[in-house]
Amino acid sequence: MTDGGIKVGSHDKGFWDPNNPIKADKKPLASGLSVDQALETAKKHEGAELVVVNADGKASVHSLSVEDGFWSENKQVLISELDRDPNVKQNSAKTPLAIDNNISQAFSGKGAFLVDAKNQSTYLGDDVDQTTPAVKLKDAESYLNNPTQAKVDAAYAIAKDAGNERHIDKKLSGQVLDDLQRDYRQSAPAEQKVALLKPGEAKTKMQGLIGELKTVAGQESTRVGELRSQLQTRTDKWQADLQEPTKKRDVALDAWNTNNNRETKLVTTAAYNLREARFPNVHSLEDTIDNARSHRGQMKSQLENATSNRIQAQNKVNELERLPGEAEGHLQQARQLESDNRGMYVHIQTYTTLTLSQVSSERRSSEREYNRASTDLDFERAKPTKPSSPPPSSGNGSPNGVDPFKPGGGSGSPYGTDPFADSNKYRDSYKIDQLETQVSRLGREVRDLKDRESSLESINLRLAFTKDIDQLSLLFYNLDPIDRMALSQYKDRKDSNERSIASHQRTANDLQSRYNYEINGANRNLSEATSSEEGARGRYSQAEGRVAGLEQNHRDLMANPRPDNHAEVKPFFTAHQKAVEHKEATVGAKAPLTVTRDKTQAVVDEINQVYRGDKGSLDGQISNVQQTLLSEAQGKIGATRNQVAK
Repeated sequence: MTDGGIKVGSHDKGFWDPNNPIKADKKPLASGLSVDQALETAKKHEGAELVVVNADGKASVHSLSVEDGFWSENKQVLISELDRDPNVKQNSAKTPLAIDNNISQAFSGKGAFLVDAKNQSTYLGDDVDQTTPAVKLKDAESYLNNPTQAKVDAAYAIAKDAGNERHIDKKLSGQVLDDLQRDYRQSAPAEQKVALLKPGEAKTKMQGLIGELKTVAGQESTRVGELRSQLQTRTDKWQADLQEPTKKRDVALDAWNTNNNRETKLVTTAAYNLREARFPNVHSLEDTIDNARSHRGQMKSQLENATSNRIQAQNKVNELERLPGEAEGHLQQARQLESDNRGMYVHIQTYTTLTLSQVSSERRSSEREYNRASTDLDFERAKPTKPSSPPPSSGNGSPNGVDPFKPGGGSGSPYGTDPFADSNKYRDSYKIDQLETQVSRLGREVRDLKDRESSLESINLRLAFTKDIDQLSLLFYNLDPIDRMALSQYKDRKDSNERSIASHQRTANDLQSRYNYEINGANRNLSEATSSEEGARGRYSQAEGRVAGLEQNHRDLMANPRPDNHAEVKPFFTAHQKAVEHKEATVGAKAPLTVTRDKTQAVVDEINQVYRGDKGSLDGQISNVQQTLLSEAQGKIGATRNQVAK
């Protein structure tokens, strides 16, 4: 290992055995070899090797080595120890050798073989644990796409490792048979693929089939060639036979068309004159009707445009007429908000009065508690301190006084003397502490209530002189936080209302200003549009009436034609009759020009009909030959497919 190598696996026998990495040299021992050559080259070298097969079927040989751990272990890479169990957990005792998946990709290859220290070889596949014989055969097939000799040799090597080398014979032969099935005449590409097969029964049968198909293709080429030659000869005769009759037909047809156009024009002119004689001035009247109808269409378009303009002008006026109502709506909302602001003073006055009454009541109650607690504190402080020795009245010299449970108890009471009888005579320090705390707390409450009461009184007093909430709000900063928050809500609400009032008033002013500025022009436009519509409607009515009158005149005229024997009609009737008769005699069904045209066309049609029959017969023979030989070739291909598949 001279270049550091690429890790391709590991050798690990378990807990007491170190995990030894297996690496392959980046630099190959040999490259550009066929797979068989590469495997033979690997077996000539000592130790294990990795044979990497590229996508083009060429292979390279890379030396493998097992790296030692703390000491020299001389481990070998043996296929018999290779872990190919699909279970996740490796049995390190039996199969300590693990090869990584997709190792060929590390060398830019497509597949890989492992050749061990005993010159045994195996195909690894992308997933070593999952590379079954079926997977190997599938990998081998992948080398048969656009096959070359190197790729086919690689496929044979992999299939041989899977134990089924004939699988490649079947697959590659199947490709060739599929190609021939589509077109059995393409024998050259088939021969190139068959040449890639290894010598054997499949190659022999495929070569024999291609020889037979060449014979069939030759027969088809010969027989079809003869028929196509006959068809070409017949086509040449048809074209030659058609030249002179086609010229005669074209001359006759041109003469007939020229005379027909002339005679048709004469008949049309005579018919026009006859109609004019039967219905005097009918053509002029019809032209006038057409012009009147066109004028009516123009007047209708003008009326539609005028109506559209009038509707738009009316909509504009309607839109502007709604503006004063919308402005009044905004002013009404502004007045409601102003009324709400005026009522805000009453809300502040009510809150201040009620809250002041409540605070005053709380202050008086707190003062009474404060006075009572202060009196109790002064009384307790005035008591003497409890003495540390017994009082002289004990009379028995006992430091503890008279035993209350001793018979007689030193008194006439059957229960003795009460030991707690004098407890209220002396100062109680614990009670003094409690009373001091209570007095301090009540004092603060009284002061806070007085401050709150004073601030509320100032607000209440100010309310008697002003209703300006903005001025009153300046006093809110001196209030108790509770009162300041409560009264500030009214101030905030009043400010919000004033902003809304200003907005509504601005909107109302804008709407009213727009109305005042635009309404006169809009009414003027509506008046003009209405006048234009009425004018357009009148013109359209006139045009409609003119068309109706002209159409009625036309109906009256057509209902009373002059008879053909009328003095002014008879000449035109006779001229029209002669024009029709002359046309019939010139280009009618029995006219010489028509007879000549039809005869020459019949000759051309007969030549074409005979040729179509002959051509159809020869095309049928060609098709029969091709179909017969195709069936024969397909039969041979099918028979060979069955033989190769066995």
